[in-house]
Amino acid sequence: MSGFARTFLIALAVTTRAASACQGQIQAAPVIEVDYDSFSAVPAIANAAVTVLNTGADPCAATLFVAQTKALGQLQTFVYELRGENVNPSLNNEPDGMQLAQVNLASGQSKTVPLQILVPRGQFAVPGLYSFDLTFFLRNETHEGSQHSHRKAQLRFRVRPIFNLYIAGGGLKEKLDFQTLEPGQSRTVILHAEANQSYALTISSKNNGVLALDPSIAGQTWTIPYELRCDGHTLLLNPAVFSGCWSDVMNGRQTHILQVQIGAFSNKRAGLYRDTLMIEIKPRL
Repeated sequence: MSGFARTFLIALAVTTRAASACQGQIQAAPVIEVDYDSFSAVPAIANAAVTVLNTGADPCAATLFVAQTKALGQLQTFVYELRGENVNPSLNNEPDGMQLAQVNLASGQSKTVPLQILVPRGQFAVPGLYSFDLTFFLRNETHEGSQHSHRKAQLRFRVRPIFNLYIAGGGLKEKLDFQTLEPGQSRTVILHAEANQSYALTISSKNNGVLALDPSIAGQTWTIPYELRCDGHTLLLNPAVFSGCWSDVMNGRQTHILQVQIGAFSNKRAGLYRDTLMIEIKPRL
C-alpha cells in the first residue's frame, strides 16, 4: 500500500491597520483533505501552498502562522504534523500558533510558502470524515508585530472502509498437502484480517466440502470427507458458501485459525483428491 499525496493552494494577502501602507487582504482559504488508511505501511501526506501578497504601497515584513483546533463534538483524534518553511518545534508555543514562514515583500510582490500535512501510519479509525480547524495568521513585523486579518480553513481526514485478508507470512494462496491420506489427519492455516468495521469471512468450496478425485472419472463419484473449523467452530460447506467466521471487535486486526481435518473413509480409489477453498472478507451485515 502506498501513502496518499494531494496538492492544494491557499492564497492570502498581508493585511494591516489603516495607518500602514503595508496592506492587503486574505483572498481565499480552501478545505484540505487527506485520504487516510490505518493499515498503510507509509504515512499519508497532503501538500498545500500558502500564497502571501503585499497589496500595499510600501515594503512589508510579516510572519505566517497557523493555529490548529479539533472540531467541536468530535471524539476521534489524529496525530499529524504541519510543516512549512520554518519547521521549529520551539515556535509551537507562540500565542499565534506554529510559525510557517517569514516573508519580506515589496509592494505588489507575492510569495508562495509550502505547507505539508503528514499523518503517521498506524492510527486506527472507523470509516468517516474527521475535521480539524486551521486558522492562518499574518503578523506584521514592520509595525511592532501587530496581527493582520486571519482566515479559517478546514483540514479533513477521510477514512474509507477497509477490509484486508492475508495468510500468515503475507501470502494470498496456500497449498495444504496431506501426502498419503489417512483418517484424522489435519492441517492448519493462520489468517490475518485487517478491518475498520465489523466483518465476516465468507468461505466457498469448489466441491461442496469434500475432497474429490482429480481428474474425475465419467459416471463415477469418488470423494473423501473433511471437516473445516474456523477458530474452533465447525463450518458447513454444503451449500458451498458459508459465513462462519467473523469479528465485531473494533481494534483493527484479528487472527483466525482455519483447520482442515480428514474424515473417516475406506475402500477409496487410488489417486489425487483435492478441493479448493475461496475465503473472502466482507462487511458483516
